[in-house]
Amino acid sequence: MSETRDMSVDVLVVGSGNGGLTAALCAYELGLRNVLVVDKSDRYGGVSATSGGGIWIPCSRYAREAGATDSYEEALEYVLGATPPGAVPREMQETYLREGPRMLDFLHERTRVRYESLAHYPDYWSTLPGAKPGHRSLEPSPILRSQLGADGDLLRDTHHMMWMFDRIAMTQVEAQVLMAQLPGWKKLAFGMLRDYVTDVGWRLRHRRSRRLACGCAGVARLRWSMQDRQMPLWLNTRMLDLLSDEGEKAIAKLIAQYPRQIEAAAAAHEPHRVAFYLHDLASAFHSHWNRGKDHPELRFVNEENRELTRARVALVVALTRVLASGLGILGVSAPEEMR
Repeated sequence: MSETRDMSVDVLVVGSGNGGLTAALCAYELGLRNVLVVDKSDRYGGVSATSGGGIWIPCSRYAREAGATDSYEEALEYVLGATPPGAVPREMQETYLREGPRMLDFLHERTRVRYESLAHYPDYWSTLPGAKPGHRSLEPSPILRSQLGADGDLLRDTHHMMWMFDRIAMTQVEAQVLMAQLPGWKKLAFGMLRDYVTDVGWRLRHRRSRRLACGCAGVARLRWSMQDRQMPLWLNTRMLDLLSDEGEKAIAKLIAQYPRQIEAAAAAHEPHRVAFYLHDLASAFHSHWNRGKDHPELRFVNEENRELTRARVALVVALTRVLASGLGILGVSAPEEMR
């Protein structure tokens, strides 16, 4: 972006690939409505868009809908056998396998994200115990670029090898059928060519097909979901500074817990949880403030670094909003200043 502006957001996401856009949407869905995504490039999507877009998640809803049989136990057996001993904590592996399907359910039920189960994409180490011949890998469902409006022209394309004649998008399944000349490949190729040629209005303005597949289709579905929520995405915007002190990070982490703290207190009918949380947050801030007395570089106003000062002031603003909101829930008014 060419202009400079001051603003404060609940969540700032740096990077517009699958991880960044998914994080932004999840933050929004969990109650943090003021979310901004920035990217230093002039196009969004990152390497997620240029990739094949495939993900490996056993026991997904899409595999079940396709009639596949699988289990958490089999998937764990395969992962443990395919991973060198000690390379990855078992707790992380178990968490991935347990939460992966839940993550897909969350996105499917709340956003435009859709995947298709790959029936003939086997696990890499297919002879290991627990391996499956298919339905663990998934790819994004195709989407029309025109669905994104002007944002469609700013989307980074998938790698050129996934475009037939560098013009027509192919899914991984379609690419396999065409490249291996499997039964039905001629009919498939004819249908794809027909759809491209007859889309005259689009073809006069764009070199490549309206239909997107693979990585850029996955990113497009995430961006479409952001558009539904009017969530901003700024391109040509670099991150210049980041709060890195442990005290600042501790405060930021506590602030991020606010929505879940409120949900947990409401679900348990225990309002005192909110009071304890607010006390912990205020204590963390007070402790960090006092550190600035002995360490000038930690003070919130740094005359030599305007960007760092803005970031720290934004942290304070976020903290005051959370404290005021939490106290309001408890029926307590927050003073504007201490005398």
